[in-house]
Amino acid sequence: MYIFDISLFGFQISPTWYGLMYSIGFIICYFWMSHFSKIEKKELDSLLIFVFFGVILWGRLGYVLLYDFSYFTSHPRAIFEVWKGGMSFHGGLIGVITAIFLFSKKYQKPFFSITDPLAVIIPVAIGLGRIGNYVNNELPWYSPYSWPFPMIVGWVKHFPSPLLEMALEWVVLFIVMCFVAKNLWYFQRLGIYKTQLVSRVSRISQKQEVRDRKIFSKWAYWPASDWKINFSNEEIRSFSEIRGLLSWVFLIGYGTARMISEFFRLPDEHIGYILGTDWLTLGMIYTLPLIFFWMILLIPRWGERVSPEGKIR
Repeated sequence: MYIFDISLFGFQISPTWYGLMYSIGFIICYFWMSHFSKIEKKELDSLLIFVFFGVILWGRLGYVLLYDFSYFTSHPRAIFEVWKGGMSFHGGLIGVITAIFLFSKKYQKPFFSITDPLAVIIPVAIGLGRIGNYVNNELPWYSPYSWPFPMIVGWVKHFPSPLLEMALEWVVLFIVMCFVAKNLWYFQRLGIYKTQLVSRVSRISQKQEVRDRKIFSKWAYWPASDWKINFSNEEIRSFSEIRGLLSWVFLIGYGTARMISEFFRLPDEHIGYILGTDWLTLGMIYTLPLIFFWMILLIPRWGERVSPEGKIR
């Protein structure tokens, strides 16, 4: 569904609601990163360009390869007709990871120092995309449906699957991400998250320096009024190297939300259910690695606990 459809100097301009939601999501992520990351503005502009092309190129490539390869091999020109729809979240995720990896290498930034703050706000961008799906009447489920907010497809009311996905992938996941971000130091001390940071933690009074609180708030996502961390340059470098918990929680959370959502949406017509079942979809197959990927990263570190003084034991 187009927002409007006009011809300007021989070019057809037909923006979609899905594209508009994507754009708003990019803008929100940009301002979030400008506030919660330690990336300079010029570098952040470059990161936005890296991620934008990563999402578009890999999102489209993922859809072509994973969902309708036979059609695009016989209609190669259709690969470039992005405005007609056809983007894959899993491909877009690979594109984002690749873009951030290349950016981190070029600008000498720790990889997780970029992905962690971004992982907190990404659920909002995903939720906006689901609103675009809903407005475009995409991804419906069963019919007839007589409850509020139906999706009208072929004059028939369908269950609004995108709204369920928005509730899980935006509202629920965003709350979980904020909770984990706020309590990151607590999770580190439980041994869920390995840390090389050896620092002195003490209660602070209102008379102590606000600058120290801001540093800790920026680096550790912890309420700055509660704790004080005395950093040396070496400790700050090592702290950036042990990030990653927020990124892993996002992968687990999104993977779980997507798996649940797949039970409440119809599969693509040209694919249908797979392996002779009446419930298994390709989306589930592609989502499973997101849920189990954390095991590869966390299990080797599970036995390492952090003492109250911050030392590994």
